[in-house]
Amino acid sequence: MNNRIQNNPGMQYLATRSLNDKTAPNGDALRAGSPAAGAPDRLSLSARADRLNQLIQQAHNAPDVNESRVEALKQAISSGQYQVNAEALAANMLGVESSLKPA
Repeated sequence: MNNRIQNNPGMQYLATRSLNDKTAPNGDALRAGSPAAGAPDRLSLSARADRLNQLIQQAHNAPDVNESRVEALKQAISSGQYQVNAEALAANMLGVESSLKPA
């Protein structure tokens, strides 16, 4: 545990408490009307949150490098067919430089 949790008894309780624990930090049983008493804990996500989670998983599972694109570029370079568009390169370099300048 980090220092904030170690130095705060309430945070220690929260960090180590089971979701099914039906006792308050002082050891008293929770009242029937309290949110943690009775039914088990549940979490509902919106369709938007579900889609976001799917996209995050896809991003984690995606390869870091587009190997087919790299291979195509290697072949074009080695065969002499790859040509650099100097104007596009310069424009991109200037765009990156201007984005790094403080506002």
